[in-house]
Amino acid sequence: MSDLQYTDLTGCVVKVPMLDWLEDGSYYDEDQADDEDTFGILPCSRYCIGHEDGDGISVWLNDQMQEVEEGIA
Repeated sequence: MSDLQYTDLTGCVVKVPMLDWLEDGSYYDEDQADDEDTFGILPCSRYCIGHEDGDGISVWLNDQMQEVEEGIA
């Protein structure tokens, strides 16, 4: 049984067979737009969470392992 998991956009915990780091990036968080240090641009990373039909499936996650809307590498 896998202990690897993240929280998806709806707040549900998703268990995955793998959580392999692919690349770092950033995302825009509207709730943080007024922050004078970040202006809403926060760090995230893209992870491979498995494979389907020979293709990798990936997800962008913030530092709390919460899925973010869209990452920018």
